[in-house]
Amino acid sequence: MRAKETLELDGPRPALPEERDEVLLCVNTVMRIAKGGQPTIADDYPHIYAPENLGDVFIVKDGSRVVSSTGIWINTVQVRGTQLRVAGINAVVTLPEYRRQGLGGNVMLACQQHMSDQGCHLGFLGTGLYNWYRRLGWERASVERWYAFDRGNIEVLPSPPEDVEVVRFHDLQRARLAEELLDIHHADALGGVRTPDLLRRLFVAKKVSSVYAARQENRMAAYLFTRGDTVIEWGGEAALIAGLVRAWFKDTNEPAASTSGRDAEYQPVGQHSISLMAPAGGHPFVDLLESQRFPCHVHPRRMLYLPDPQAVLAAFGIRDIRISREGDCFIVERGADRISVDRHQLTKLLFGPERISDLGADLFPLPFWQWLLEHV
Repeated sequence: MRAKETLELDGPRPALPEERDEVLLCVNTVMRIAKGGQPTIADDYPHIYAPENLGDVFIVKDGSRVVSSTGIWINTVQVRGTQLRVAGINAVVTLPEYRRQGLGGNVMLACQQHMSDQGCHLGFLGTGLYNWYRRLGWERASVERWYAFDRGNIEVLPSPPEDVEVVRFHDLQRARLAEELLDIHHADALGGVRTPDLLRRLFVAKKVSSVYAARQENRMAAYLFTRGDTVIEWGGEAALIAGLVRAWFKDTNEPAASTSGRDAEYQPVGQHSISLMAPAGGHPFVDLLESQRFPCHVHPRRMLYLPDPQAVLAAFGIRDIRISREGDCFIVERGADRISVDRHQLTKLLFGPERISDLGADLFPLPFWQWLLEHV
């Protein structure tokens, strides 16, 4: 590779439809092939690398070769009556021989400007490289809860009512099934807005194992999406969701299995348990779990970025708090109260989980939630 001072690179800029194969080659090389996997990025993220979304994929090229790339997927997320425009970040990659040139950071900065230009309220990404993204203004914020169920507590959940039929599916090909599930999902107003086609594509891409649904009075009233031993999404009436969790546990439990054995790594076998992901609140099912005192593991969600903090407040109908910028700091004012915070502190002030200040303590943290199907 040429030295940094002699590089004549094209970008960062949006990818063109005719550059899709080169984009996928770059991303697959770093994210799949280098890790011993197959080049499955197009199948794993069909909505991101679809030709119509390539204008939201930013690249750097050296001649005809894509050498750095980052994908964005913008969608609308509903939470407690608020709609947020959220930009998910996918696969920040640079080919090994082009690293240490600042290309990844430059592509991310272009993506962040694009989020702002597109009127996004939040950026969202998952990573273990927290400190690298912190340099670009991202911060871990918001929380998710993980509940665990086993033979010792599953019967605390209510059984499905007698007038409810529990039905099971392994795909969404049944006529109108996707539409019926979306009716429940959108009525809950929790998570991303989807079309039936998008739901079907994400269902396959995220390798959902099964759907458990509750049919009551000839209508679908609740559902679960399961993958492995985890409920990765649910929706509908709280008691019916609980009944579905109990029904799924019963179907996957093997009472006759040995409970005294260990595997080759000396880990216990036959200790059947399932887990369920959930937001911190905002749905009656979470209230039900909390009222029955199910323990849960709480930890920060992924990393958030605030292109326009004032627009976030406006989306939630908060009019009496003003955020302005002074250099690298943000001034947050409410009446006579005034604090100065950096971008990281501001993200936590608005979305938690830590309490940065008592200013706005009656309003913050703001709720935010995306289901695993919407993670990029």
